[in-house]
Amino acid sequence: MKIYRTSQQEQIERVSREAVEWLHALKADPGAAEREAFASWLASSPVHVREMLLAGMLDRELSGMSVLDRFDVEAIVARAKASENVVSLPVKAPRKPAEVHRHPRPRHGLPWRRAAAVAAVFLLGLTGWLGTRNYLGSGAEYATAIGEQRTITLDDGTQVELAADSRISVDFSPGYRRVTLRRGEAEFDVVHDASRPFRVYAGANMIQDVGTRFSVNRLPSGTIVSVIEGMVQVSVDHLAALDGGIGAWAASWLPAKVAAIKRPGARVESLNRPLHLGAGQTAHIARNGEALTRSHVDEESQSPANDGRLTFHNDTLADIAAEFNRYNARQIVVDGNAARLQRYSGVFDANDSASFLQFLDCCSTLTAVREGDHTVIRPRPIAPSSAQ
Repeated sequence: MKIYRTSQQEQIERVSREAVEWLHALKADPGAAEREAFASWLASSPVHVREMLLAGMLDRELSGMSVLDRFDVEAIVARAKASENVVSLPVKAPRKPAEVHRHPRPRHGLPWRRAAAVAAVFLLGLTGWLGTRNYLGSGAEYATAIGEQRTITLDDGTQVELAADSRISVDFSPGYRRVTLRRGEAEFDVVHDASRPFRVYAGANMIQDVGTRFSVNRLPSGTIVSVIEGMVQVSVDHLAALDGGIGAWAASWLPAKVAAIKRPGARVESLNRPLHLGAGQTAHIARNGEALTRSHVDEESQSPANDGRLTFHNDTLADIAAEFNRYNARQIVVDGNAARLQRYSGVFDANDSASFLQFLDCCSTLTAVREGDHTVIRPRPIAPSSAQ
């Protein structure tokens, strides 16, 4: 009996092909079963995570940018052959046909050969990012408790208004300024320094300052970026999502669910390329970071819990609950996706979630039930019709 062993290289090539197949499958709006299968595949080996990361990086960097067209592989090879620094190596005479043992290998077309010419660039970028990420772990951390707000002055003079139940990490170096919004909301009044870009990371998105005052708010529906003065650039950075763990990073590759970010009259835009937001503009970015809607800044609610009030304009119930939970010890849980996507408007006392719950009990199809140390919002039971 013959035993065929797969080499380590062949295993990596197989995983690479699987990663590319998963990448295409995820772009086709997979169902629950496919999502679960993807999560299982990803969690089964660190090699799967690495190859998926590389496949995604390469896909994003090359898509829509005509990068491959800049690489004439045939010309590069011809130039190398003509170079005086290239020494021809002696070629051994081929064995007799009967002694040659060939294993079938997949044929790669020219696009993949071109991609290989630039893959090393992204591998170097990945290595550098991972090394930087390890270094960033030593940065300063700032957090607020439920109901607490805090003003922070960073080393460069930038002012940060940190909302309740929020957390940021700050990492400065001679070449960059990086702030990661791990949860909650923060407003930044940035001191401009062209030699050190100021970047805020929120999930799979990066917001870069261009001499600006702006706020970033992470909610169940996605991330809201509001520009008060100046301008920011918003882009996708799936690598940044790794700060939230493998689960958060994997979720960032799933197709955008835009129902939660849609607004009347607002067009859903793709973030396949960086977009700029000017003063007075707000972007509501989907959870996977790849789509957004734009609107005008609401001056009443542009600051965290402005004057102790929470102002909502056609916001989802999931986002409203998350905002109240930052200021109240009794947490609100919304049961069911249909309930989470219901929208409401109004102005409420940030420390008085009970008044909002009373409003739901009175004037909606939902009911609020106290269970232990939290309150659950769920659809109101349908009363049986009386017999005629």
